[in-house]
Amino acid sequence: STLRDHMTGVMQRIQDLRPNCPDFDLTQLNYGNVCDPYSFGEWGIAYLLHRVNNQDAYQDILFPLINAEGYYAAFEQTFGLSFEAFNAEYKAFLDLPLNDQLAILPQAIADGEHYLRP
Repeated sequence: STLRDHMTGVMQRIQDLRPNCPDFDLTQLNYGNVCDPYSFGEWGIAYLLHRVNNQDAYQDILFPLINAEGYYAAFEQTFGLSFEAFNAEYKAFLDLPLNDQLAILPQAIADGEHYLRP
């Protein structure tokens, strides 16, 4: 399947979960939480990478900064917003129509037939 197909399924899971966690805080999502951190995280990362227009931002910028700066400072330097601001922006993003959400995926990867879920 394509990345677009996979991410459509993930967004459907998120939308199914949202009524059980309408005012979620990303810092509180963890194992055993009704809001699956993996599903929310997949789209959260896609959103952040799109926001900075850099598909390699996690490994090239964020990860090298974490040891020196700490996670939250590294996050702010990498993505240009606080974690709290990201939480608010991400909630607004989840309210968009699916086609608008899918539009943030890198086109060449999203439509390719070579995506395999790890």
